[in-house]
Amino acid sequence: MPDALPDFIASRRAAFYSPATITYYDRTLRNFNNWLGIRLLDNSAIRQFFLHKRDQGVGPNGCHAYLRAIRAYANFLEDEDLLERPLDLPNIKREGMQRPCPTAKEVQAHFVAAKRGRDRLLICLLATRASASRRPRRSAGRT
Repeated sequence: MPDALPDFIASRRAAFYSPATITYYDRTLRNFNNWLGIRLLDNSAIRQFFLHKRDQGVGPNGCHAYLRAIRAYANFLEDEDLLERPLDLPNIKREGMQRPCPTAKEVQAHFVAAKRGRDRLLICLLATRASASRRPRRSAGRT
């Protein structure tokens, strides 16, 4: 398979992706391509890459960042008919993605900082949801 990375990066520039996203893709996929070397890009190579990253001490969130770039690249390669068969990319569980509900004081600060009515409405809706999730649940049959 020829090195399609320059074409991939050019396609993202042509689609007006942000410079930060293009830099992220370029850096991440160069690292991946350097590791890949002459290996065939297939499901086995993908698994080996993530095991390699894990052995290097890269955590789930870092591996997920690599996965996002590799998924975009694999989709590009499929669209350009440069892969013999589609890749079955793994799902990587991320850590620490659930944030605690905001406190009443935090909600009030966000509400005051919001400039538009729509933003204030969204904050009110989220605050209602957060408040409901903090209430103790009643047992079935209790009133």
